[in-house]
Amino acid sequence: MQKNRVLDNVVVAARPERVPAKAAVRPLNTTSIVLAMLAISVCSALVGIVALNLVPGVRESLAGVRNAAAQRMGEYLFFIGTTHLSLLLLRQKKWIKAKLMFLAGILWVSFHAPLTRFVTNLGGDSFSEAQAFDVDEAVFWAQTLHEAITPNFSWKVLLCYLVAAVASYQALRVLLRRREVTTRHYSYIKFSLAATVIGVAVHHTVSEPIALFIKNTEVYTETRKNFTNPAPALAAGGGKVDMLVYIGESTSTMNMGIYGYPRDTTPALQKIRDSDPNLLVFDRVFSTHTHTSPSLLEALSFGIDGGDNYLPIHKRRRLSLVDLLESNRIGTTLVSNQGQTGTWNMASSIIFKHARAIYGSDTRKVGNNDDKVAKPWDDVFFHQKIGEAFQGKPAGARIAFFHSYSGHGGYFANIPAAYRHRVDERFAPARGVAIPFRERVEEYDAAIRYIDQSVARAVAFVRAAPRPMLLVYFADHGDAPFAGRAHDSSQFIHEMARVPFMVYFNDAARLRMPHTWEKYRALAASGNDATLAQLPSTLLDLLGLKIKASEGAKVIETPVIGEHATHPPIVVRETASGLSYVDINRQRTATAAPAVERSDHASRSYSATRNKTNSASRVCYRGVDSMATLVRSRLVADCIELAVAIGSDGRLSVSSLAGMDSGLSLDDVFEVAAANRMGVWIHAPDLRTRAPCDALARQLRRLRAPGNPVLVEFPAGAHANAADLAPCAASLVGTGVATSYYVPSTEAVSCAHALAGGRAFGARRSCIRLRNDVAAAHRSGLFTDIGFDYAGVRAMEGFREAGYFRWNTWHMPPGDYSGAASERFKMTILSVEDGQEP
Repeated sequence: MQKNRVLDNVVVAARPERVPAKAAVRPLNTTSIVLAMLAISVCSALVGIVALNLVPGVRESLAGVRNAAAQRMGEYLFFIGTTHLSLLLLRQKKWIKAKLMFLAGILWVSFHAPLTRFVTNLGGDSFSEAQAFDVDEAVFWAQTLHEAITPNFSWKVLLCYLVAAVASYQALRVLLRRREVTTRHYSYIKFSLAATVIGVAVHHTVSEPIALFIKNTEVYTETRKNFTNPAPALAAGGGKVDMLVYIGESTSTMNMGIYGYPRDTTPALQKIRDSDPNLLVFDRVFSTHTHTSPSLLEALSFGIDGGDNYLPIHKRRRLSLVDLLESNRIGTTLVSNQGQTGTWNMASSIIFKHARAIYGSDTRKVGNNDDKVAKPWDDVFFHQKIGEAFQGKPAGARIAFFHSYSGHGGYFANIPAAYRHRVDERFAPARGVAIPFRERVEEYDAAIRYIDQSVARAVAFVRAAPRPMLLVYFADHGDAPFAGRAHDSSQFIHEMARVPFMVYFNDAARLRMPHTWEKYRALAASGNDATLAQLPSTLLDLLGLKIKASEGAKVIETPVIGEHATHPPIVVRETASGLSYVDINRQRTATAAPAVERSDHASRSYSATRNKTNSASRVCYRGVDSMATLVRSRLVADCIELAVAIGSDGRLSVSSLAGMDSGLSLDDVFEVAAANRMGVWIHAPDLRTRAPCDALARQLRRLRAPGNPVLVEFPAGAHANAADLAPCAASLVGTGVATSYYVPSTEAVSCAHALAGGRAFGARRSCIRLRNDVAAAHRSGLFTDIGFDYAGVRAMEGFREAGYFRWNTWHMPPGDYSGAASERFKMTILSVEDGQEP
């Protein structure tokens, strides 16, 4: 202490005389440090609060930083701890140990994320496969680690961590020296603090994966137990044909040309459909989930308890279809290009546990990381192995399931190089079409083109089979490349659950079972919606197999795909806020289950479209302003609503919801509308004078297909210029286009609210103004229709002049669109709840 005082006096003496001696620097005490840290914290908090309230996007940025810091805590804390130890060892001139310690930190940063993900994704089935580990399995384990755990090194990340480590090391060094810690104790404290930081990092890294691993193990164990149930006996007869069940991966009908997509992504299947009546294509088929395991667990099993439909599939009592077939001595084979274990692949180890299995690659020890293991191309693997699946006794039915992999993201990585290119130039950037995830869409469409070729080769295999054989093709779930969501169930959107379903009879099968072929030809043409929950009953029916009447109580048989049915919920999820599901029925199904419906806007539009009683009425998909909304609209609605801007030069452009040019062309819109027999509702606020009206009329004469209902909506007040607009309006009506007057929402809604409150129609100025405006529209002779906000429907019912027109409306709640409501409106736009738009 005496030495320090001497040094202080020397420093003071060396300063200029204008600095008084009492300004000498003194060692910081604990109170000063605490007060300084408190002041810094308070100031930081104030700055943060101001930033959050004044700067848009700062809240999201800070949340992202906070989440990233929490997720990577185990990574950077370990590196900081090892860097501290390395610097201490350098001060002690222990060079080798210092280098090894620093290298350990770099290795940790490089392999932390993939190793954590690998351990977390191992399921209970992976763990069971690792029992009785022998030498050969040990060698394989090492090989799969090389494939599944690849370094995730980044110089930028390492530099950030290094700066933080060195800065914290120096700060701690200064702080400890300020507190007059001796050299000996200084090293002990530094080592202890670094070791503590490393310990925290290891605990943070290991605790969550272990907890998730245990949870995955429990889910697998619970699922396997629930799927272990006695199988009923099958009645004698049937089973005289072979069947190939081709299971696609992540394939949505939204992107398949054979289902109306405006790109030719399925030329091979389309050619077969055009030339061979034995191929039956079913529309409106839904997967029961957006992830492989829950989807296939339900699609390939029978329910036992009808009261558990609102529970996640792993909590339901089920009977595997394969167990039923095998117990009745019908041989089944799985030829899979997917993984064998892990929570993503539970169907392989639970549904097919008694089947003969042939895999494209050995992935038993890598769990959900099977995407890191190289796989053969689907069509090559199929033709190499599918023949083995039908080796056996020719007297009975033989059933092979081929589970493909192409369609899985990343899309290009899972298709041959020859297919890794644009399908066509329709979505090329030069065309200016608004496609936010353009590259992802291009890759996905290329994958669909490859899948088309692979399925077509499977059809050729069945066609050439000498025995009667059927092909059933479907996909486990869809994908949403246009929305950039893949098939994440937490961001559900309609196309994730829309899947292809096709049945092909070879000539020998059609001759053997003509009544079955006729039945399914009619079902394919019926247009009834279906889910893959109906698949087990469908496969038995196609094979001519029936469960003995005396055994029927053991399982629940559903209507076959194509028959009219009320569907159980799909995408049943267990979340932190409880159970949720999606409803695709025409009418909302009442349930006493503790689950909440979480259908997206597109799915609710779909249900409403299917629920109408008047075929002339239309449900319009609102605000079509991109290729994504355009191609989605054909899946869920029978009408397209869009806004069109008309420039002074007569150029027409489809406007976005924000009023900007979307880049979408009317040619694109009418191509989709004509191919899918959809109506078109054009909102055209520029139709106040004749020139823009004539420009639109010319385009509609060129584009409109016969029988393609089109409604052109003129803006409010357009009747004031009736003399100028009359020739154009007459021309539109003469070509079959309906002309509609936009009823101002302010007047209609205000009047409706007044009437609901008991006021008389004539007692409200808004009601009088509304009636006078609609009466003027009628006198102008320009309009065949009116359009108004559904919130004002009560007002529109209150005066005679509104009845002279056909009605169209927007903002109608989906639950209101049924019965009489669907009949009174020609075109309807449903309301959108918060969070429903893609």
